[in-house]
Amino acid sequence: MHFMSVGIHRIPHLMGAAAEAAGGAPRPFHRLRPLLAGAGLALLPLLIACNGDNDITPPGDPVGSVAGQVQDQEGSGVQGAVVTLTRADESTQTATSGTDGSFSFTNLVTGSWNLDLEAPAGFDLDDANPPPSSVTVTADETTEVNLAVREIDVTTASIEGQVVNGSRGVANAALTLRSEAGEVEASSDAEGFFSFDDLEPGEYELDVAPPEGYVLSGQQEETLTFDMAAGATGEAEFRLALDGRDEPIEIRLTASNTFDPDEVVVTPGSTIKWVNDSSMDHTITPDDHEAWSRRAMSEQGEEFEVLFEEEGEFPYFCEPHQAVGMVGVIIVE
Repeated sequence: MHFMSVGIHRIPHLMGAAAEAAGGAPRPFHRLRPLLAGAGLALLPLLIACNGDNDITPPGDPVGSVAGQVQDQEGSGVQGAVVTLTRADESTQTATSGTDGSFSFTNLVTGSWNLDLEAPAGFDLDDANPPPSSVTVTADETTEVNLAVREIDVTTASIEGQVVNGSRGVANAALTLRSEAGEVEASSDAEGFFSFDDLEPGEYELDVAPPEGYVLSGQQEETLTFDMAAGATGEAEFRLALDGRDEPIEIRLTASNTFDPDEVVVTPGSTIKWVNDSSMDHTITPDDHEAWSRRAMSEQGEEFEVLFEEEGEFPYFCEPHQAVGMVGVIIVE
């Protein structure tokens, strides 16, 4: 089917001709004009079906394709490499090489695209044959580009992880990794992360000394063990609890409508103390438990304490601000 553009002033003649050809009377067009004008069509051409040869369908931007293969030093395909194409306007397309190392991009706007290659685990970029910095896409054609990576000869292993209290990382925890070769020490960073790299394959034991104010959670093993192979990465997590048996653990009710922190893990026998940082109206309302009774807080500096002796999870919320996320949980273990 073909289409042609017809000015709206010609519609009455076309409608009249169509009606007469069908044996009827032309219908007055002035009754349709307000409807068409109200729809904004009085200012636009109307596309109608016809049998002519005038095809005015507006073409889209010209497009092309890019395809290729990621290969190792032997010319074999490498799976899992990430190829990224980026235009000057920062629009981005990403593809991951398949089991045979192949990748492809279709419907790319013509012109120059910057190319970036990320090698998969166990591989690195081949310095002797680096990937091109860009490719040029030509209309209705496929640009072929093959990319090279080199396999890394991995002889060592690593162990990494995090020290946490609930969902928060704990800094300055002292970690000790032991093996037949001796001991290696590390500390958790500001977000609780740590790592031991360049380890020889073999068996390892890892333990942690919690920083002041913390103890191992009741559900945390004291020592983690690993049997590491070359190229492997062991993952570890140490779960700590705040020790509030001597000094209460404070949770602030903030002017930005949050509990800070909103999640804490404590030892049995710990005391939690909520402190209102502003004169805003808040509540500390138990969510489906009876560890304490609902408490309203409206004065700046107002405090409320609860002793937790039984293990369990105790969620709570602020009634006026629950909808904006003012919720919290005490985990006793």
